[in-house]
Amino acid sequence: VVVNDSENPIITCPANVIVCSDPGVCTATVNLGTPVTSDNCGIASVVNDHPSNQYPFGNTTVTWTVTDVHGNSSTCTQLVTVNDCEDPILTLPVDFTSCSDNGVCGANVNIGQATATDNCDIDNIVSDYQGSYFPVGTTIVTWTATDIHGNSSQCIQQVVVNDTEAPVISGVHSASVIECPASPVFSNPTVTDNCSATMTYNDVTIQNCGNTY
Repeated sequence: VVVNDSENPIITCPANVIVCSDPGVCTATVNLGTPVTSDNCGIASVVNDHPSNQYPFGNTTVTWTVTDVHGNSSTCTQLVTVNDCEDPILTLPVDFTSCSDNGVCGANVNIGQATATDNCDIDNIVSDYQGSYFPVGTTIVTWTATDIHGNSSQCIQQVVVNDTEAPVISGVHSASVIECPASPVFSNPTVTDNCSATMTYNDVTIQNCGNTY
């Protein structure tokens, strides 16, 4: 009498795993758990096709195989999902201070370029200020770094342009000798500046031939 074991073992995979990548790397260390198995005779082995506990970003399908003592086997699959939960790390150029260029109310300056690092990879680094001309005053430049999985970080850089150019007054009346009964004639002075300027006048009393002007 020959009795053959023709019954496959039963296997139930561990639950699917969803984790964030480990700090500083684009992979995750994952504990898969242990399948639940049974057999009418006995279990010889339980193995999976992913011997390492390191899993890359994205979805990995792990196939478990159980084999009984007579060579019958069954399989099941477990899904491991690794998400990138880490934002990029931005390094900004230093805050920048400059004097205005001659004759204009601003300055053309090179504020440098931000850099960034990420556990996976950087997609782009951009700022919200285009061009190299900055007006007099303080300009806040916001830098944004985005990684290949859509995570982003923002930092701000301060650019200060100071107006150090003095205004120029022209057309000021110069002192002269006026003979009576002539009256003094004053021209209207003008002021120019790289930005803008206001002009104020001091009250002056002039005695000439007994008259006040």
